[in-house]
Amino acid sequence: MDREEILEKSRRENQYKDPVELEAFRKANDAAITVGIVVCVLLSTLHREILGNADFGIWTVDWAIMATIYTVRFLKLRKKSDLVLCLLGLGLFGGFLWFYLHNTLGVF
Repeated sequence: MDREEILEKSRRENQYKDPVELEAFRKANDAAITVGIVVCVLLSTLHREILGNADFGIWTVDWAIMATIYTVRFLKLRKKSDLVLCLLGLGLFGGFLWFYLHNTLGVF
């Protein structure tokens, strides 16, 4: 094999695994989670101040997203911390879904 063939094979094997890109994606993911929580807090506060009750729908969506992120991370990396966050996210998603169905839709 010549140099170009080796480089091409290496590129195919390491597709989407560039360490700089992976780190950038991880930081973007962490920032998105933080922004999601901040937006949920702001929207919940506005909803409570204007309408006088809590909006559990936005928290249900936010925790569903977070549970999905940590579930995928756990399945790929098998880190115990991701498993804990996955289970926490699923529990909070289930709790907020119940509150949403109960308080907003009158179910349960």
